[in-house]
Amino acid sequence: MKDLESLVSETLIYIRDSGDVSALEDVRVSVLGKKGSVTAFLKELGSLPAEARRDQGARVNEAKATITAALDARRAELESASLDRELRAGAI
Repeated sequence: MKDLESLVSETLIYIRDSGDVSALEDVRVSVLGKKGSVTAFLKELGSLPAEARRDQGARVNEAKATITAALDARRAELESASLDRELRAGAI
C-alpha cells in the first residue's frame, strides 16, 4: 500500500485534473468511499499498538481533511464554471 503522503499528493493531482463533477465524484469514491484508499488506512489502525494508532490516526484524519477540502473547492469551481457556460449560452 502506498504511503499516506504519496496518496494525498496523487489525489490532489487527480482532483485538480478532474474536468467535471462526475470525474471528481469518481476520485472521491476511490479515495474516501467504503473501499477507498483512505478508508483502507483507517481500517489498518486497529492492528497498530495504542501509541502508533494515535499518531497514525491523526495523520490519516489530517489527510482526509486535506482531501475533503480540495474536493469541496474543486466541486465549487466546476459548478461555477458550468453555471457560467450555461449563462453565456442563454440556457438559463
